[in-house]
Amino acid sequence: DIANYLAQKLGFEIEITDMTFDGLVGALTSGRADLVISGISPTAERLKSVDFSTSYFYPSIAIISRKDNPKPTPESLNGEKVAVPFGTSYEAKAQSFENVEIVSITGTPAVIQELKNNRVAAAVIDGCQAAEFIKVHPDLEFHLLPIEKNLEDSFAIAFPKGSELKPAMDEALVEMLENGEFDKIIVKWLGEDYLASYKAGIQ
Repeated sequence: DIANYLAQKLGFEIEITDMTFDGLVGALTSGRADLVISGISPTAERLKSVDFSTSYFYPSIAIISRKDNPKPTPESLNGEKVAVPFGTSYEAKAQSFENVEIVSITGTPAVIQELKNNRVAAAVIDGCQAAEFIKVHPDLEFHLLPIEKNLEDSFAIAFPKGSELKPAMDEALVEMLENGEFDKIIVKWLGEDYLASYKAGIQ
């Protein structure tokens, strides 16, 4: 949706090619792609090979809990069992909470099942996934943790070094972030609740 909006705004057609994530930077440097828009982050290592646009999204971490036992903050988890996907940054985040018993489980669906079965008080998972899970589990709710605006964890558009597309795309992307069009895409895919929490958390 972001790519289509920018293409329409700037008056060009796009051809989307599905590739494995580990091949995206190579596609740019070899000339097989003009840009990459795929949840890719402007890390210091990638910046050695490609250029990036303004960051347009900052991934979030959510606490998801049952509506009959809400857990909106890390403090509300004091003394509780909390499920997390094994080996993820969400596991590390939960480990920073005080007086919490961590239950590490392979795979986010299994984490949610642990919560649904009332074996844990809450789970700590990706915010976008949390928004999807509450669509199919209306007895659950989620709250986003404050969002850290870390560029290395943000999403941006990648270009070959010195790409002539970058300045115009940057300008259109900034306009999209400011005029509410990007918010519409968040609502379309993640819902009004996610947008409200995201806006509050990223201040």
